[in-house]
Amino acid sequence: MITFPASCRAIGDAVVRKGSWEEPPIFQLIRAKGGVDEAELYQVFNMGIGMTLIVAGDKADAALRWIRAQ
Repeated sequence: MITFPASCRAIGDAVVRKGSWEEPPIFQLIRAKGGVDEAELYQVFNMGIGMTLIVAGDKADAALRWIRAQ
């Protein structure tokens, strides 16, 4: 299970589709050499997801249109 920051958990549920972004190679190195499990990599390092935007479900399409237009 992936744990999100408290500010996100208060809003509701989220879906993370593993494999929908390229995992930076540094995480493979940290996992292998440091013995860090995947759950901790997500919680501590966000697994390279980067910036996220949280919007209401009924605003998702409009938000995506705006982002793509930029």
